[in-house]
Amino acid sequence: MSQAKVDKHKQEKYNRKKNVKKRNFKKIAAYVVARCLYHWRDASGHEAHTAVSSYLSDRRGRFGRYR
Repeated sequence: MSQAKVDKHKQEKYNRKKNVKKRNFKKIAAYVVARCLYHWRDASGHEAHTAVSSYLSDRRGRFGRYR
């Protein structure tokens, strides 16, 4: 191996713990952002669903059919 490859390998080995921590932090951050977006979308969908269902329940007649 050339000296450049040896130096590169030593540098990678020296920074391995720091790189693992950074990679794990990125995974956790991506997970948190994804969960927040999922719950935000779910909550906004729930609001739209309740608005539509309340509108439809006002329009239902005696036997549960639409007027």
